[in-house]
Amino acid sequence: MITLNGKIYDGLLDAIRQLNLEVNYSTAKARVKRGWSPEEALGLTPRSLGQRTPVTVSGTEYPSVAEASRQLNLDPRIVRNRLGRKWSPEEALELGDRHSGKQATITVSGKVYRSIRAAYKVIKPEVSLSTVVARLATGEWTASQAFGLEYRATHSKTTRSIEVAGTTYSSIKKAHDTLESGIPLATVRNRLRSGWTPDEAFGLSSKEDKRSHGDGVTVSGVHYPSVDAAFLALKPPVARITIYKRLNRGMAPELAFTKHGGVEESEFYVGKRRYPSFEAAYEDLSPSVLRGTVAERLRSGDWTPEEAFEIVPRVKSRQVGKSITVAGVEYANAQEAYESIGCDFHITTVRYRLRHGWTPEQAFGLEPR
Repeated sequence: MITLNGKIYDGLLDAIRQLNLEVNYSTAKARVKRGWSPEEALGLTPRSLGQRTPVTVSGTEYPSVAEASRQLNLDPRIVRNRLGRKWSPEEALELGDRHSGKQATITVSGKVYRSIRAAYKVIKPEVSLSTVVARLATGEWTASQAFGLEYRATHSKTTRSIEVAGTTYSSIKKAHDTLESGIPLATVRNRLRSGWTPDEAFGLSSKEDKRSHGDGVTVSGVHYPSVDAAFLALKPPVARITIYKRLNRGMAPELAFTKHGGVEESEFYVGKRRYPSFEAAYEDLSPSVLRGTVAERLRSGDWTPEEAFEIVPRVKSRQVGKSITVAGVEYANAQEAYESIGCDFHITTVRYRLRHGWTPEQAFGLEPR
């Protein structure tokens, strides 16, 4: 609860609504976390930039956070952001370890430094500070090695043979160079690390095919042992990966192997005009949206042909959504709540969060996750 001009409000959001303020709730909330007063955060009073708040760090008092940052060669904006996230002054100014709260001293070649940054400024290694930190974080580098003062012996990588499509190759790279699959070597290695078989990693067999269509596929009454076999026999005017995606979404095989998922196979009306196919309608109307976008709209069943081709505006009122209660206020649907609350992120983010179990308040950014 907050008090503004003698009146009590349930919180920042309640004050924004009752006072009809234009400030975004997320912005106001972030301002309060950074030390602004509620009046300043809501824009009711100007932010007093002339006031300085002394800060004491490791027994030393500085007139302000900005002055402490300057003396320690840090960006004041970063320091203030850390303080707003409940870091201690020592942690924010990199004088202490963020996780333990203890003094983060480091010894390099027998000399003790108060922090990694302090050591970096004195030693001035050829690598970046982030590289030094990353090396130390692995636990496999000594401080002298991380700063480049000592040579670090690396273990030579042992190449191992790999069998692809019945042929054994001396290494993954050898197989990649020989097969010329068109798939980047890094992609092949990543797939193998993720558990793909060599044939799948090199694109010689489909991972989706084995996972979802192991019993083959029947298209127009003809059974094929696999999606790949059907693709090679039918030579459809569509990419193989598109067929896999359509089948995995539950589309009938007869439609999955057509150019636009079956939309172009049926004649239909756009307004009062009849077209023999989707292709003919698209070529005649020449809408500003992609052909595939129009096809997806028609397949969804939520768009009329006129709306799909953007001849008339979409009637959003036809989309029925579930009512939702956010912070004690009931809205007809998520879209209405989104527009009323005024989030600084897209509505699709809200819907994604709700689908994955976030509470309405968390999904709309009113409470931390």
